Amino acid sequence: TIWARATLGLKGTVLASAIDTKDVAEHLVRQGKPQNISITMWAMATMGAEARNLASAVDREDVVEKLLQEGTLQAISNTIWALATLGIEARNFASAVDRKYIVQKIVQEGKPQDIANTI
Repeated sequence: TIWARATLGLKGTVLASAIDTKDVAEHLVRQGKPQNISITMWAMATMGAEARNLASAVDREDVVEKLLQEGTLQAISNTIWALATLGIEARNFASAVDRKYIVQKIVQEGKPQDIANTI
């Protein structure tokens, strides 16, 4: 899997390229759980892989709401970390995380790593 390859420090350019196609990225954000999305984003960033199509799909308003409403704080913080690490400006995601209730949730309920990844 992409997560396992990233965890082992392996490069997965063929796999990463396949994931970052528009069709696969759209399928992932439509069908995947927030944890699946955030782990994939984390792995792509950890590997330094191109993830423009995936990031674009993640930054759609409906996907942002799915991540914020259904995702754990770790999923949210991993996703924002991955976007920042990849140097991708995800305006919808960034402005949604800036909402007062999300910031309060992260600060009050988050682990120190969640807070550090997000702020």
